[in-house]
Amino acid sequence: MKVAIIGGGAAGIFSALVASQKHEVTIFERNDRIGKKLLATGNGRCNLTNISVEKKNFHGDSDFAYKIYKKFDNKDVIKYFEDLGILTTTKESGKIYPRSLTAASVLNVFLEELDNRQVEVKTEKYINKIEMKNDKFHIYTKEESYIFDKIVVALGGMSMASSGSDGNGYKLLTDLGHRKIETKPALVQLKLKSNFLKHLSGTKVEGICYLLKDGKVIKERSGDILFTDYGISGPPILDLSRYVLDGNYRLRFSIVNDLMTEEDKNDFLEYFYRTISSKDMTLERFLIGILNKKFIHYVLKTLDLDRNMKIMDLDQSKSYELLKLLTESEFEVIGKEFAGIRQKGDAITEADKKRAEELLAKDDSLTSIFTTTTLEIAKKFKATKFPAKYVGDVYGNLTYDQLKEVLDPTSGYYNEESLKNAKDFLASLELRRPGLMYTDLVMKDMNDKEIKLSQFAGKGNYVFVDFWASWCGPCRQEMPNVVEAYKRFHDKGLEIVGVSFDQKKEAWTAMVKKLGMTWPQMSDLKGWQCAAGKIYGIRSIPSNILLDPEGKIVDSDLRGEDLLNKLAEIYK
Repeated sequence: MKVAIIGGGAAGIFSALVASQKHEVTIFERNDRIGKKLLATGNGRCNLTNISVEKKNFHGDSDFAYKIYKKFDNKDVIKYFEDLGILTTTKESGKIYPRSLTAASVLNVFLEELDNRQVEVKTEKYINKIEMKNDKFHIYTKEESYIFDKIVVALGGMSMASSGSDGNGYKLLTDLGHRKIETKPALVQLKLKSNFLKHLSGTKVEGICYLLKDGKVIKERSGDILFTDYGISGPPILDLSRYVLDGNYRLRFSIVNDLMTEEDKNDFLEYFYRTISSKDMTLERFLIGILNKKFIHYVLKTLDLDRNMKIMDLDQSKSYELLKLLTESEFEVIGKEFAGIRQKGDAITEADKKRAEELLAKDDSLTSIFTTTTLEIAKKFKATKFPAKYVGDVYGNLTYDQLKEVLDPTSGYYNEESLKNAKDFLASLELRRPGLMYTDLVMKDMNDKEIKLSQFAGKGNYVFVDFWASWCGPCRQEMPNVVEAYKRFHDKGLEIVGVSFDQKKEAWTAMVKKLGMTWPQMSDLKGWQCAAGKIYGIRSIPSNILLDPEGKIVDSDLRGEDLLNKLAEIYK
């Protein structure tokens, strides 16, 4: 079967790699090369996925979206890239990047893989018309026409015209009879009203950004906030932009870095008032110690202050104005930059859902058949190298016992290179497989006293061991579920022990208090070198194990509803 992929962005490339396993594939790209927009993702580092993706992270019909997402979730993405030879690493807020931290390395691997699979790439081909004739798709450029059995349209809406996503896909699809819903900008940079934008352009601050409508805070997001010559950008801004509709909107955030917790803010307030009341230094010298240099001009001009005045000479009114500007700077939002797309709530009809359910059911059936077939092949051709590729493709769908069986060291395919990731996956599962007795952990609690897991495990109660860190965004997002579990089941016998992968004690203890974690905590403050990582095969966080009253592992990596349902079943 001949398949055309219209659009050579990340989605088009990925579609081509999947389709080329069974079909003859051609990519059509309007630019002089494919993957142009991919190079800009994650500030050039290529954010592949996230450690934790929950139903609550989806907007609109989250049940429907999450059901589809689970067919190829974050773990599948990580496995897919590792199978291509791209190792991953976890950075701030649980974002997962290629270990090279460059989007170019991902694109280069994609290009090589497309070549290996003999995918034809046609660049500088602008598709202006698609017709259906005699059960075939006829594709037209200005000069040429092509015929294909199937097509995939991956043109990216109108989010970035310079990369090719200019809305042409809408016309192509509506001409074929597809309906187009009303769209509006979202996940875009915001334009601000300020005389300081040119000066501040390129300046970045990390903190919490609040979106205000008519003077009231309606949403907040945290992360890197980046000034541009027209306004502001960065992950929290892109996320907040979806809520900017008609009305009077403002953004509020601290221009002092890292005021993320109440403890951080209180520490800064104490420093501020102590300094202005006792230090004999100029205002400029004071600001140099706490701000990016470009912000100093913004502060001095906004408050009409002399950089050489003594900070002790600020009167009470000016001191308050300075503190407010430092910790609660506000900017008026006057518009949006670029045309990212957000669909309205009625984008998915009941007919769409029914069709999707049919496809999911078919996919479940095919996956089941493929898995069953692989197990049969592994058994029948055990003495040969033949099963290796099949096992390497489906190991993520296998249970621990099935994986153990197919990765038999006596098999003829065991030493094949294509099984390396499967073996690594099994090795991590071996350390926390159901039925295994727990291994003790000895660390320090928040008061620097020795604490052991054995103080709780094997003492007659179920013990939930939670591996987390204060710097891990997905861990913080998941923590309300753990708090709820402790609240509902502690009186029935549940114990929880938190094991932190932090390096800084202050950040660890502050986050414990902020998130309301009232159960025992331990850490060796070694970050990813935490002893628990090696002992229990923890490759990403949040992670966890559930121990029975005897201290045996009964389950692992329980999150959200799965955690609460599991405990409800135990304590019913």
